[in-house]
Amino acid sequence: MKGKKDDLELIVHGVIRNLLGYSQNALADIQKPVILITHTLSPSDIIIIPRQNVLGLATEVGGKTSHVGIFASALGIPSVVGIKGLTAKINTGDQVIVDGTNGHIITNPSKESLKHYKVKQVEHKKYEEKLLVNIEKPAITSDNFRVKLLANIESTHEIKVLKKYGAEGIGLYRTEFLYLSSQNSPSENDLYSNFKHAVQEIAPHSIVIRTLDIGMDKHLAFLGSSDEENPALGLRGIRMSLANPDHFINQIRAILRASLYGNVKIMYPMISDAQEIIQANSLLEDVKEEMKSKKIPFNENIQIGAMIETPSAALCSDQILKEVDFISIGTNDLIQYLLAVDRMNEQVAHLYQPYNPAILRTLRSIFDNAQAVGKKVSVCGEIGGDTLATLFLLGLGNIDSLSMDPHSIPHVKKIINQSSIKDAKQFTKQLLKLNSTDEINCFLIDEMRKRYPLDFQENPI
Repeated sequence: MKGKKDDLELIVHGVIRNLLGYSQNALADIQKPVILITHTLSPSDIIIIPRQNVLGLATEVGGKTSHVGIFASALGIPSVVGIKGLTAKINTGDQVIVDGTNGHIITNPSKESLKHYKVKQVEHKKYEEKLLVNIEKPAITSDNFRVKLLANIESTHEIKVLKKYGAEGIGLYRTEFLYLSSQNSPSENDLYSNFKHAVQEIAPHSIVIRTLDIGMDKHLAFLGSSDEENPALGLRGIRMSLANPDHFINQIRAILRASLYGNVKIMYPMISDAQEIIQANSLLEDVKEEMKSKKIPFNENIQIGAMIETPSAALCSDQILKEVDFISIGTNDLIQYLLAVDRMNEQVAHLYQPYNPAILRTLRSIFDNAQAVGKKVSVCGEIGGDTLATLFLLGLGNIDSLSMDPHSIPHVKKIINQSSIKDAKQFTKQLLKLNSTDEINCFLIDEMRKRYPLDFQENPI
Protein backbone atom coordinates (compact mmCIF):
# COMPACT_ATOMS: atom_id res chain seq x y z
CA MET A 1 0.00 0.00 0.00
CA LYS A 2 2.99 2.31 0.52
CA GLY A 3 3.51 2.62 -3.22
CA LYS A 4 -0.18 2.99 -3.94
CA LYS A 5 -1.02 6.06 -1.86
CA ASP A 6 -2.87 7.83 -4.67
CA ASP A 7 -4.87 4.73 -5.54
CA LEU A 8 -5.83 4.29 -1.89
CA GLU A 9 -6.94 7.93 -1.67
CA LEU A 10 -9.13 7.48 -4.75
CA ILE A 11 -10.79 4.45 -3.14
CA VAL A 12 -11.39 6.37 0.09
CA HIS A 13 -12.91 9.30 -1.79
CA GLY A 14 -15.08 6.90 -3.78
CA VAL A 15 -16.40 5.23 -0.63
CA ILE A 16 -17.19 8.61 0.94
CA ARG A 17 -19.06 9.73 -2.20
CA ASN A 18 -21.11 6.52 -2.14
CA LEU A 19 -21.97 7.00 1.53
CA LEU A 20 -23.07 10.57 0.79
CA GLY A 21 -25.24 9.39 -2.09
CA TYR A 22 -23.26 11.06 -4.89
CA SER A 23 -23.46 9.30 -8.24
CA GLN A 24 -20.21 8.38 -9.97
CA ASN A 25 -19.56 7.87 -13.66
CA ALA A 26 -16.77 5.60 -14.86
CA LEU A 27 -14.17 7.29 -17.05
CA ALA A 28 -14.85 4.72 -19.76
CA ASP A 29 -18.48 5.89 -19.90
CA ILE A 30 -17.68 9.43 -21.08
CA GLN A 31 -19.77 9.81 -24.24
CA LYS A 32 -19.67 13.54 -24.99
CA PRO A 33 -16.93 16.18 -25.18
CA VAL A 34 -15.83 17.23 -21.68
CA ILE A 35 -13.02 18.82 -19.74
CA LEU A 36 -11.79 16.31 -17.19
CA ILE A 37 -11.02 17.71 -13.72
CA THR A 38 -9.61 15.13 -11.31
CA HIS A 39 -7.29 14.55 -8.37
CA THR A 40 -5.02 12.32 -10.45
CA LEU A 41 -5.06 9.74 -13.20
CA SER A 42 -3.26 6.42 -13.02
CA PRO A 43 -1.82 4.78 -16.14
CA SER A 44 -4.68 2.26 -16.00
CA ASP A 45 -7.19 5.19 -16.00
CA ILE A 46 -5.50 6.66 -19.07
CA ILE A 47 -5.90 3.42 -20.99
CA ILE A 48 -9.71 3.35 -20.63
CA ILE A 49 -10.44 7.04 -21.30
CA PRO A 50 -12.29 7.67 -24.60
CA ARG A 51 -9.62 10.10 -25.75
CA GLN A 52 -11.68 11.72 -28.52
CA ASN A 53 -14.09 13.10 -25.90
CA VAL A 54 -11.53 14.71 -23.58
CA LEU A 55 -11.08 18.32 -24.75
CA GLY A 56 -9.01 19.44 -21.79
CA LEU A 57 -7.50 18.03 -18.62
CA ALA A 58 -6.53 19.37 -15.19
CA THR A 59 -5.29 17.50 -12.13
CA GLU A 60 -4.39 18.29 -8.53
CA VAL A 61 -1.17 16.27 -8.58
CA GLY A 62 1.60 15.53 -11.04
CA GLY A 63 3.99 17.52 -13.19
CA LYS A 64 4.63 18.17 -16.87
CA THR A 65 6.69 15.00 -17.16
CA SER A 66 4.42 12.77 -15.06
CA HIS A 67 2.47 10.14 -16.96
CA VAL A 68 -0.57 12.46 -17.01
CA GLY A 69 1.42 15.33 -18.51
CA ILE A 70 3.08 13.07 -21.09
CA PHE A 71 -0.28 11.51 -22.01
CA ALA A 72 -1.94 14.89 -22.54
CA SER A 73 1.00 16.24 -24.52
CA ALA A 74 1.12 13.18 -26.78
CA LEU A 75 -2.55 13.60 -27.66
CA GLY A 76 -2.43 17.38 -28.02
CA ILE A 77 -4.87 17.84 -25.14
CA PRO A 78 -4.63 21.25 -23.39
CA SER A 79 -3.73 20.43 -19.79
CA VAL A 80 -2.65 21.92 -16.51
CA VAL A 81 -1.36 19.67 -13.73
CA GLY A 82 -0.44 20.06 -10.06
CA ILE A 83 -3.14 22.52 -8.90
CA LYS A 84 -3.93 21.90 -5.23
CA GLY A 85 -7.57 21.88 -4.16
CA LEU A 86 -8.80 22.05 -7.75
CA THR A 87 -11.61 19.50 -7.42
CA ALA A 88 -13.08 21.37 -4.44
CA LYS A 89 -13.40 24.57 -6.48
CA ILE A 90 -15.00 23.15 -9.64
CA ASN A 91 -18.34 21.36 -9.94
CA THR A 92 -19.69 19.12 -12.67
CA GLY A 93 -21.43 21.34 -15.20
CA ASP A 94 -19.23 24.40 -14.62
CA GLN A 95 -17.92 26.15 -17.70
CA VAL A 96 -14.13 25.93 -17.69
CA ILE A 97 -11.25 27.18 -19.83
CA VAL A 98 -8.00 25.22 -19.77
CA ASP A 99 -5.09 27.38 -20.92
CA GLY A 100 -2.35 24.81 -21.41
CA THR A 101 0.04 27.41 -22.83
CA ASN A 102 0.19 29.59 -19.72
CA GLY A 103 -0.94 27.07 -17.11
CA HIS A 104 -4.26 28.70 -16.17
CA ILE A 105 -7.66 27.26 -15.24
CA ILE A 106 -10.53 29.75 -15.55
CA THR A 107 -13.84 28.70 -14.01
CA ASN A 108 -17.13 30.23 -15.19
CA PRO A 109 -15.34 32.80 -17.35
CA SER A 110 -16.77 36.20 -18.28
CA LYS A 111 -18.02 36.93 -21.79
CA GLU A 112 -14.84 38.92 -22.41
CA SER A 113 -12.62 35.99 -21.37
CA LEU A 114 -14.60 33.58 -23.52
CA LYS A 115 -14.28 35.87 -26.52
CA HIS A 116 -10.53 36.32 -25.94
CA TYR A 117 -9.87 32.59 -25.68
CA LYS A 118 -12.04 31.72 -28.67
CA VAL A 119 -9.96 34.11 -30.78
CA LYS A 120 -6.79 32.64 -29.30
CA GLN A 121 -8.03 29.13 -30.09
CA VAL A 122 -8.74 30.03 -33.73
CA GLU A 123 -5.33 31.70 -34.15
CA HIS A 124 -3.56 28.71 -32.64
CA LYS A 125 -5.40 26.34 -34.97
CA LYS A 126 -4.34 28.42 -38.00
CA TYR A 127 -0.74 28.34 -36.79
CA GLU A 128 -0.88 24.55 -36.37
CA GLU A 129 -2.34 24.14 -39.87
CA LYS A 130 0.49 26.21 -41.38
CA LEU A 131 3.03 23.92 -39.71
CA LEU A 132 1.54 20.89 -41.49
CA VAL A 133 2.12 22.35 -44.97
CA ASN A 134 4.83 20.25 -46.70
CA ILE A 135 5.17 18.23 -43.49
CA GLU A 136 6.65 15.31 -45.43
CA LYS A 137 9.87 17.28 -46.01
CA PRO A 138 12.75 16.27 -43.69
CA ALA A 139 14.31 18.42 -40.97
CA ILE A 140 17.46 19.84 -42.59
CA THR A 141 19.37 22.94 -41.52
CA SER A 142 20.33 25.66 -43.99
CA ASP A 143 23.86 24.16 -44.07
CA ASN A 144 22.55 20.65 -44.85
CA PHE A 145 22.68 18.93 -41.47
CA ARG A 146 19.82 16.45 -41.15
CA VAL A 147 18.10 15.42 -37.91
CA LYS A 148 15.56 12.60 -37.88
CA LEU A 149 12.41 13.53 -35.97
CA LEU A 150 10.86 10.49 -34.31
CA ALA A 151 7.72 9.87 -32.28
CA ASN A 152 7.22 8.56 -28.76
CA ILE A 153 4.19 6.26 -28.56
CA GLU A 154 2.42 4.14 -25.97
CA SER A 155 0.24 1.98 -28.22
CA THR A 156 -0.05 0.87 -31.83
CA HIS A 157 -3.25 2.95 -32.14
CA GLU A 158 -1.10 6.10 -32.25
CA ILE A 159 0.85 4.99 -35.34
CA LYS A 160 -1.98 5.94 -37.70
CA VAL A 161 -1.51 9.68 -37.04
CA LEU A 162 2.30 9.77 -37.19
CA LYS A 163 2.44 10.44 -40.94
CA LYS A 164 0.19 13.48 -40.46
CA TYR A 165 2.82 15.07 -38.20
CA GLY A 166 5.83 14.09 -40.30
CA ALA A 167 7.36 11.47 -38.00
CA GLU A 168 10.28 9.59 -39.59
CA GLY A 169 9.93 6.60 -37.32
CA ILE A 170 9.33 5.67 -33.69
CA GLY A 171 12.11 6.60 -31.31
CA LEU A 172 10.44 5.18 -28.21
CA TYR A 173 7.76 2.53 -27.96
CA ARG A 174 6.79 2.31 -24.28
CA THR A 175 6.00 -1.39 -23.92
CA GLU A 176 4.77 -1.17 -20.31
CA PHE A 177 1.30 -0.13 -21.46
CA LEU A 178 0.86 -3.60 -22.97
CA TYR A 179 1.28 -4.93 -19.45
CA LEU A 180 -0.82 -2.29 -17.71
CA SER A 181 -3.79 -3.04 -19.96
CA SER A 182 -3.67 -6.75 -19.05
CA GLN A 183 -4.71 -8.48 -15.84
CA ASN A 184 -1.90 -10.99 -16.34
CA SER A 185 1.49 -10.83 -17.94
CA PRO A 186 1.06 -10.85 -21.74
CA SER A 187 2.38 -13.99 -23.43
CA GLU A 188 5.23 -14.03 -25.91
CA ASN A 189 2.73 -14.43 -28.75
CA ASP A 190 0.68 -11.47 -27.48
CA LEU A 191 3.79 -9.30 -27.49
CA TYR A 192 4.99 -10.62 -30.84
CA SER A 193 1.64 -9.92 -32.48
CA ASN A 194 1.66 -6.34 -31.17
CA PHE A 195 5.29 -5.66 -32.10
CA LYS A 196 4.87 -7.17 -35.58
CA HIS A 197 1.85 -4.95 -36.22
CA ALA A 198 3.77 -1.85 -35.07
CA VAL A 199 6.80 -2.72 -37.21
CA GLN A 200 4.71 -3.27 -40.31
CA GLU A 201 2.66 -0.11 -39.75
CA ILE A 202 5.70 2.15 -39.42
CA ALA A 203 7.74 0.51 -42.24
CA PRO A 204 9.96 1.48 -43.96
CA HIS A 205 10.87 3.67 -40.99
CA SER A 206 12.60 2.31 -37.89
CA ILE A 207 11.08 1.56 -34.51
CA VAL A 208 12.94 1.54 -31.19
CA ILE A 209 11.22 -0.81 -28.75
CA ARG A 210 12.08 -0.08 -25.13
CA THR A 211 12.03 -3.09 -22.86
CA LEU A 212 9.72 -2.98 -19.84
CA ASP A 213 10.14 0.11 -17.65
CA ILE A 214 7.78 -0.65 -14.78
CA GLY A 215 8.26 1.10 -11.46
CA MET A 216 7.80 4.55 -9.94
CA ASP A 217 4.28 5.58 -11.04
CA LYS A 218 3.53 2.37 -12.96
CA HIS A 219 3.05 -0.90 -11.07
CA LEU A 220 2.27 -4.50 -11.93
CA ALA A 221 0.77 -6.71 -9.23
CA PHE A 222 2.08 -9.91 -10.81
CA LEU A 223 5.65 -8.57 -10.59
CA GLY A 224 5.27 -7.45 -6.98
CA SER A 225 6.38 -3.93 -7.86
CA SER A 226 4.04 -1.87 -5.70
CA ASP A 227 5.40 -2.24 -2.16
CA GLU A 228 8.50 -0.02 -2.23
CA GLU A 229 8.93 3.01 0.01
CA ASN A 230 10.76 4.91 -2.74
CA PRO A 231 9.85 3.33 -6.10
CA ALA A 232 11.70 6.03 -8.08
CA LEU A 233 14.93 4.59 -6.63
CA GLY A 234 13.70 1.02 -6.52
CA LEU A 235 13.29 -2.01 -8.72
CA ARG A 236 12.45 -0.44 -12.08
CA GLY A 237 13.63 -0.48 -15.68
CA ILE A 238 16.47 -2.88 -16.47
CA ARG A 239 16.75 -3.76 -12.77
CA MET A 240 13.26 -5.21 -12.84
CA SER A 241 14.02 -7.12 -16.05
CA LEU A 242 17.21 -8.66 -14.71
CA ALA A 243 15.44 -9.59 -11.46
CA ASN A 244 12.65 -11.25 -13.48
CA PRO A 245 14.54 -12.82 -16.42
CA ASP A 246 11.60 -14.96 -17.58
CA HIS A 247 9.50 -11.87 -18.37
CA PHE A 248 12.51 -10.16 -19.95
CA ILE A 249 13.32 -13.16 -22.15
CA ASN A 250 9.69 -13.36 -23.32
CA GLN A 251 9.86 -9.75 -24.39
CA ILE A 252 13.25 -10.10 -26.08
CA ARG A 253 12.10 -13.17 -27.97
CA ALA A 254 8.96 -11.36 -29.17
CA ILE A 255 11.02 -8.35 -30.35
CA LEU A 256 13.48 -10.58 -32.20
CA ARG A 257 10.66 -12.41 -33.98
CA ALA A 258 9.11 -9.08 -35.01
CA SER A 259 12.50 -7.80 -36.26
CA LEU A 260 12.04 -9.96 -39.36
CA TYR A 261 9.41 -7.51 -40.65
CA GLY A 262 11.22 -4.19 -40.54
CA ASN A 263 13.89 -1.98 -38.99
CA VAL A 264 13.67 -2.80 -35.28
CA LYS A 265 16.00 -1.71 -32.49
CA ILE A 266 16.03 -2.76 -28.83
CA MET A 267 16.58 -0.23 -26.04
CA TYR A 268 17.24 -0.93 -22.36
CA PRO A 269 15.80 1.57 -19.83
CA MET A 270 17.18 2.94 -16.55
CA ILE A 271 20.75 1.78 -17.06
CA SER A 272 23.08 2.49 -14.13
CA ASP A 273 26.32 1.05 -15.48
CA ALA A 274 27.85 -0.98 -18.30
CA GLN A 275 27.58 -4.22 -16.32
CA GLU A 276 23.77 -4.16 -16.59
CA ILE A 277 24.06 -3.98 -20.37
CA ILE A 278 26.53 -6.86 -20.38
CA GLN A 279 24.07 -8.94 -18.33
CA ALA A 280 21.13 -8.01 -20.56
CA ASN A 281 23.13 -8.70 -23.73
CA SER A 282 24.16 -12.08 -22.33
CA LEU A 283 20.49 -13.03 -21.97
CA LEU A 284 19.86 -11.63 -25.45
CA GLU A 285 22.61 -13.82 -26.92
CA ASP A 286 21.18 -16.89 -25.17
CA VAL A 287 17.80 -16.17 -26.73
CA LYS A 288 19.40 -15.71 -30.15
CA GLU A 289 21.20 -19.05 -29.89
CA GLU A 290 18.00 -20.80 -28.81
CA MET A 291 16.06 -19.29 -31.72
CA LYS A 292 18.78 -20.31 -34.17
CA SER A 293 18.69 -23.87 -32.88
CA LYS A 294 14.92 -23.93 -33.40
CA LYS A 295 15.34 -22.28 -36.83
CA ILE A 296 13.17 -19.30 -35.84
CA PRO A 297 14.16 -16.43 -38.17
CA PHE A 298 15.09 -12.96 -36.87
CA ASN A 299 17.43 -10.08 -37.67
CA GLU A 300 20.76 -11.27 -36.28
CA ASN A 301 22.23 -7.76 -36.58
CA ILE A 302 19.52 -6.00 -34.57
CA GLN A 303 20.87 -2.82 -32.97
CA ILE A 304 20.99 -2.41 -29.19
CA GLY A 305 20.67 0.90 -27.38
CA ALA A 306 20.68 2.20 -23.82
CA MET A 307 18.69 4.95 -22.15
CA ILE A 308 20.96 7.46 -20.42
CA GLU A 309 18.70 8.71 -17.64
CA THR A 310 20.59 8.23 -14.38
CA PRO A 311 23.54 10.30 -13.10
CA SER A 312 25.79 7.23 -13.03
CA ALA A 313 24.95 6.40 -16.66
CA ALA A 314 25.68 10.00 -17.66
CA LEU A 315 29.02 10.01 -15.83
CA CYS A 316 30.01 6.62 -17.27
CA SER A 317 28.48 7.08 -20.70
CA ASP A 318 31.91 6.47 -22.27
CA GLN A 319 31.89 2.93 -20.82
CA ILE A 320 28.25 2.30 -21.71
CA LEU A 321 28.84 3.40 -25.31
CA LYS A 322 31.31 0.51 -25.72
CA GLU A 323 28.51 -2.01 -25.14
CA VAL A 324 25.75 -0.59 -27.39
CA ASP A 325 25.13 0.66 -30.93
CA PHE A 326 23.42 3.88 -29.87
CA ILE A 327 22.18 5.81 -26.84
CA SER A 328 19.04 7.79 -26.16
CA ILE A 329 19.13 10.45 -23.47
CA GLY A 330 15.96 10.17 -21.37
CA THR A 331 15.82 13.76 -20.19
CA ASN A 332 12.72 13.46 -17.97
CA ASP A 333 14.31 11.05 -15.51
CA LEU A 334 17.82 12.40 -15.96
CA ILE A 335 16.65 15.84 -14.82
CA GLN A 336 14.81 14.52 -11.77
CA TYR A 337 17.73 12.37 -10.64
CA LEU A 338 20.43 14.99 -11.27
CA LEU A 339 18.46 17.68 -9.43
CA ALA A 340 17.01 15.33 -6.76
CA VAL A 341 13.50 16.58 -7.63
CA ASP A 342 10.55 14.19 -7.81
CA ARG A 343 8.97 15.00 -11.18
CA MET A 344 5.62 13.62 -9.96
CA ASN A 345 5.46 15.94 -6.96
CA GLU A 346 3.66 19.25 -7.50
CA GLN A 347 5.17 20.66 -4.28
CA VAL A 348 8.62 20.75 -5.84
CA ALA A 349 7.54 21.22 -9.46
CA HIS A 350 9.17 24.67 -9.52
CA LEU A 351 12.54 23.03 -8.78
CA TYR A 352 12.27 20.72 -11.81
CA GLN A 353 14.41 22.89 -14.08
CA PRO A 354 15.29 21.45 -17.50
CA TYR A 355 17.68 24.33 -18.19
CA ASN A 356 19.69 24.13 -15.00
CA PRO A 357 23.44 24.51 -15.79
CA ALA A 358 24.07 21.00 -14.44
CA ILE A 359 21.67 19.54 -16.99
CA LEU A 360 23.16 21.37 -19.95
CA ARG A 361 26.73 20.51 -18.97
CA THR A 362 25.79 16.87 -18.49
CA LEU A 363 24.28 16.75 -21.97
CA ARG A 364 27.46 18.33 -23.37
CA SER A 365 29.56 15.62 -21.71
CA ILE A 366 27.39 12.76 -23.02
CA PHE A 367 27.50 14.13 -26.57
CA ASP A 368 31.27 14.53 -26.39
CA ASN A 369 31.69 10.90 -25.26
CA ALA A 370 29.48 9.66 -28.08
CA GLN A 371 31.30 11.73 -30.68
CA ALA A 372 34.64 10.35 -29.49
CA VAL A 373 33.58 6.79 -30.42
CA GLY A 374 31.38 7.64 -33.39
CA LYS A 375 28.11 6.43 -31.84
CA LYS A 376 24.67 7.86 -32.55
CA VAL A 377 22.84 9.99 -29.99
CA SER A 378 19.11 10.59 -29.71
CA VAL A 379 17.40 12.91 -27.22
CA CYS A 380 14.11 11.75 -25.76
CA GLY A 381 11.73 13.24 -23.22
CA GLU A 382 10.23 16.71 -22.98
CA ILE A 383 13.45 18.55 -23.92
CA GLY A 384 13.52 16.65 -27.22
CA GLY A 385 10.20 18.21 -28.21
CA ASP A 386 10.73 21.64 -26.64
CA THR A 387 11.47 24.20 -29.35
CA LEU A 388 13.20 26.34 -26.73
CA ALA A 389 15.92 23.66 -26.60
CA THR A 390 16.16 22.83 -30.32
CA LEU A 391 18.98 25.22 -31.23
CA PHE A 392 20.99 24.22 -28.15
CA LEU A 393 20.68 20.52 -29.01
CA LEU A 394 21.71 21.19 -32.61
CA GLY A 395 24.74 23.04 -31.28
CA LEU A 396 25.94 19.96 -29.41
CA GLY A 397 27.09 18.87 -32.85
CA ASN A 398 26.45 15.19 -33.51
CA ILE A 399 22.78 14.63 -32.76
CA ASP A 400 21.25 11.87 -34.88
CA SER A 401 17.58 12.19 -33.88
CA LEU A 402 15.07 13.81 -31.57
CA SER A 403 12.21 11.72 -30.20
CA MET A 404 9.05 13.42 -28.95
CA ASP A 405 5.28 13.37 -28.83
CA PRO A 406 3.99 13.50 -32.42
CA HIS A 407 2.27 16.89 -32.05
CA SER A 408 5.62 18.56 -31.30
CA ILE A 409 7.32 17.36 -34.50
CA PRO A 410 6.07 20.13 -36.85
CA HIS A 411 7.16 22.84 -34.40
CA VAL A 412 10.66 21.41 -33.96
CA LYS A 413 11.01 20.78 -37.71
CA LYS A 414 10.26 24.42 -38.48
CA ILE A 415 12.98 25.60 -36.10
CA ILE A 416 15.57 23.19 -37.56
CA ASN A 417 14.72 24.19 -41.15
CA GLN A 418 15.30 27.86 -40.25
CA SER A 419 18.61 27.21 -38.47
CA SER A 420 22.24 26.48 -39.28
CA ILE A 421 24.68 24.25 -37.44
CA LYS A 422 27.26 27.05 -37.48
CA ASP A 423 24.88 29.42 -35.66
CA ALA A 424 23.68 26.66 -33.33
CA LYS A 425 27.20 25.82 -32.18
CA GLN A 426 27.89 29.45 -31.35
CA PHE A 427 24.53 29.68 -29.56
CA THR A 428 25.32 26.58 -27.48
CA LYS A 429 28.79 27.85 -26.64
CA GLN A 430 27.30 31.08 -25.25
CA LEU A 431 24.61 29.22 -23.34
CA LEU A 432 27.08 26.90 -21.60
CA LYS A 433 28.98 29.90 -20.20
CA LEU A 434 25.98 31.03 -18.14
CA ASN A 435 25.99 30.23 -14.43
CA SER A 436 22.36 30.12 -13.30
CA THR A 437 19.03 28.69 -14.40
CA ASP A 438 17.49 32.18 -14.45
CA GLU A 439 20.24 33.48 -16.74
CA ILE A 440 19.84 30.50 -19.05
CA ASN A 441 16.05 30.79 -19.22
CA CYS A 442 16.22 34.52 -19.99
CA PHE A 443 18.90 33.98 -22.62
CA LEU A 444 16.91 31.17 -24.27
CA ILE A 445 13.65 33.11 -24.41
CA ASP A 446 15.24 36.37 -25.60
CA GLU A 447 17.46 34.78 -28.23
CA MET A 448 14.81 32.41 -29.61
CA ARG A 449 12.34 35.28 -29.92
CA LYS A 450 14.90 37.31 -31.85
CA ARG A 451 15.71 34.46 -34.21
CA TYR A 452 12.20 33.04 -34.64
CA PRO A 453 9.73 35.81 -33.74
CA LEU A 454 6.65 34.14 -35.26
CA ASP A 455 7.22 30.91 -33.30
CA PHE A 456 7.86 32.34 -29.85
CA GLN A 457 4.96 34.70 -29.40
CA GLU A 458 2.42 33.99 -26.68
CA ASN A 459 -0.18 33.56 -29.45
CA PRO A 460 1.70 32.37 -32.56
CA ILE A 461 -0.15 33.09 -35.80
